[in-house]
Amino acid sequence: MINNMPMTLDQIRNAAPAAFAPVASPEMSDRYAHVTTANLVTALLDDGWNVVQADQVRSRKESNREHGKHRIVLTHPELPEHAEGRPQMYIGNSSNGESAVRLLGGFLRAACLNQMYAGVKVIGGVFHHAGSSLEDRIVAGARNLRANFDRVISKYDLWNQIELSPEQQAAFAREAMALRWPNLAVDSVDLMSVALTPQRSADGGASLWKTYNRVQERVIKGGFHARFTEVDELGNARTFDRSIRKITGLSASERINTGLWDLAETVESNRGAVLV
Repeated sequence: MINNMPMTLDQIRNAAPAAFAPVASPEMSDRYAHVTTANLVTALLDDGWNVVQADQVRSRKESNREHGKHRIVLTHPELPEHAEGRPQMYIGNSSNGESAVRLLGGFLRAACLNQMYAGVKVIGGVFHHAGSSLEDRIVAGARNLRANFDRVISKYDLWNQIELSPEQQAAFAREAMALRWPNLAVDSVDLMSVALTPQRSADGGASLWKTYNRVQERVIKGGFHARFTEVDELGNARTFDRSIRKITGLSASERINTGLWDLAETVESNRGAVLV
């Protein structure tokens, strides 16, 4: 859940107990450099950050509850403001080898409360559980990320100026669908049409920003029925109807979100050329 009020450490612990793991999972070797996410959060709170969301992968295994992948979302009052939404920073981590520590710049869009993650090539970093002074390096990375949030904010103005043709919008939707459904046939017009349909009048338009927002919301949040055509490894196709649900898995949400951002940047670099 996204909070308007900053979360306390106790609230964070209840939502993401793995963030407080004092040591790594016993399954990890001596070469594994553990970092307790709560220590990172404490250092960032001292820097003026506020935690607005915390969650972790749900599992019946007690070891995963103690050490599994988790996510902390933070905001800072000095981050650049924008009418479209609120800048955010995402910290992902685990202490059982599931993931490296990932810092991502992001954006909570005000119109739909949909979270967007920028790719680490834009802003952020990946810190593997190796080497010395890992905690210090991550905190330094978070401070560097804060200083460069204008890279995320500036995309609104740039992408809002790039107009896409209907063919270019369809191509964007097709590639976006493939991030979530890699076996989706490219001629699944019904699904792409749903993804491109505005949910609110403010999202109408042919700009890259509007197209990206419409498709991103549909791919991540679901909430609709669509007809699929899927193709297996042998080339056999089958068509069926499905109710599309919201992405809730942390890894899938991060992978698809950053993939969508990278896709929009590819379109930007080609000035709207049709993706191939």
